[in-house]
Amino acid sequence: MNNSNLSLEIIKATFSECGSIQAVEFTRAKDNISKIISPIDWDLSQKKNILNLTGSGELAIVCTRCLSTVKSDFNFFRSYKIFNTTVEANNYDDLSNKFEAIAVEEKPTILILLEDEILFEFLKIVNHSKCYLPESKYPNDSSHLSHASSNLEIINPFSKLKEKFHK
Repeated sequence: MNNSNLSLEIIKATFSECGSIQAVEFTRAKDNISKIISPIDWDLSQKKNILNLTGSGELAIVCTRCLSTVKSDFNFFRSYKIFNTTVEANNYDDLSNKFEAIAVEEKPTILILLEDEILFEFLKIVNHSKCYLPESKYPNDSSHLSHASSNLEIINPFSKLKEKFHK
């Protein structure tokens, strides 16, 4: 049995498991700009309806602004509270944000939970600090346009690329 497809359920005792998932198993995370570089190692411990899950690996994404490949270590820890039904999970109110609610009837697996976290991590990587495309030349809000429309220099970021291919 592939332990990454381990279905989660409420148990009466304590349970621990660990494993590694190869990148090809994450079907939703496959993309032409994002990539899981290393296998994702995971470790879980569950006591009754509380599940603690950790994961680690290496991810990469191509920045759509500067077109460079940005690599990032993926490390996370999440605690889940498991309910039998979606209604119970949706009605759970955790003001401390200590637990994320999940429902057994949705048939969550370790693979699904890890892949969700990886997809969120890709969104964080997109805003990387070493992007060399200057932001200051592009106005962020439209209020600047009304006040200084005559003084505004329009910059086309693709003009250099156009010049290169028309030589």
